[in-house]
Amino acid sequence: MFTIKKINLSKIQINQKTVDIRGIAFKALNSFEKNPQHATDLFAKFCPHDLNYRDRTLLREIIYGVLRWRNRLDWTYEIYLNKSIDRLSYQIKQALRIGVYQLIFLDRIPDYSAINTSVDLLNNTKDIWAKGLVNAVLRKITNSNPCPSEEIIENLSIWESHPKWLVNKWTKELGPEQAKNRCRSNNQIPNVVFRVNPNWGSIEDLSHRLVSMDYNVTPGIFDPDCLHLATASNIRNNSLTDNDLFREGAYWILDEASSLVIRYANPKSGNLIWDSCAAPGGKTVGLYLSLEKNGNVLASDFSGSRIKRLKINCSRMNAKVDIFVADVLDEIFNEVFDLVLLDAPCSSLGVLRRHPDARWRIDKKKLNDFLNRQKLLLNAVSKSVRPGGVLVYSVCSNEPEETDFVTSAFTSKEFFVNVDKSNFPDNAMNFIQSDGSLQIKPEDGNIDGFYAMRWERKK
Repeated sequence: MFTIKKINLSKIQINQKTVDIRGIAFKALNSFEKNPQHATDLFAKFCPHDLNYRDRTLLREIIYGVLRWRNRLDWTYEIYLNKSIDRLSYQIKQALRIGVYQLIFLDRIPDYSAINTSVDLLNNTKDIWAKGLVNAVLRKITNSNPCPSEEIIENLSIWESHPKWLVNKWTKELGPEQAKNRCRSNNQIPNVVFRVNPNWGSIEDLSHRLVSMDYNVTPGIFDPDCLHLATASNIRNNSLTDNDLFREGAYWILDEASSLVIRYANPKSGNLIWDSCAAPGGKTVGLYLSLEKNGNVLASDFSGSRIKRLKINCSRMNAKVDIFVADVLDEIFNEVFDLVLLDAPCSSLGVLRRHPDARWRIDKKKLNDFLNRQKLLLNAVSKSVRPGGVLVYSVCSNEPEETDFVTSAFTSKEFFVNVDKSNFPDNAMNFIQSDGSLQIKPEDGNIDGFYAMRWERKK
């Protein structure tokens, strides 16, 4: 189930004369080294707007792949260094990582091409002297098959490429076997998952239309309103976000875990809803469509740039949502809403397969910082729920600091846990725990990690 397969890039035409894909990836990864940021933002910043889809795919594969496998890549080339890895500049490390990644994971790129292009990355840097070192190390790797220690912490940290503090944490909290399964799940390349717009048509109609357009789609595993685009069909001339169906709002990109959070919240026709940390808008759209054109949704976020993405996504889906910039800590509403969703800012440690950067951006201190802020946010938005209304807290994390610790600290006597399963799929019922929380773990099977809790305010 967890076998790591090489990515078949045989259909990608690499034209080094016109576009230096590796050079762009090199700049992006160097930028991350100096200023760790979300991989999606990193890719958007460095990917040329006029880059064709095939080159975009290769660029994304290298950036995300190097971030995902960084520890394993470093361990692999460090074996052949005659000096400590700490003495290498970040640019030399990136050139080696890009080279090793291609040698190990990209089977249609010839070894000589992977080596030569990685060596050339240092041409216009102060580390041009290290071209010989990079060349020699990469050539040795082509004839080797090293294996890491079998000791569980060392093995998972190196071979599954996770920070040691996180491996230690999971091993203590989950046990060695589940910690291993979680690490391996985080390294799986996820399918693109999307949900049908019921105002456009049925999921059967959408599936048939996409198949007729040569997309390889399969039914959702847990949510019957979702479809998967198989990974193999991602490498094609057109992406799932570049066709008339997408542009006309027939579907929107949303993992099944996020879709299940919407079902868990269970909005009702006629509700007045506030999605308080809404960008980029996947759940906002789902909440709006659940109302069946009878009710209203307000959506806010704390920054103008995030609001811009939210507006674009809602507009494409024809979701008539009132959108505004707001800091929920300002407590701008009082006992108004039938349903309030706080999809709180978090570590993203439940979605490492989609956001491999998070494993290097987050540490113990930042995890505790999220805990403190999440408690403040939850207390603030709770005041906007009317008597008899519903409050839902969710995060794309399974860490106790962001889940149980936050909800157990919410001790308002005005609220009680109330789970309404009437709109929840039968084959996803196991995700609802005895305490009423929704807990979806990445090792549960081709799904993002998520947590949610639902309360009702006393009348």
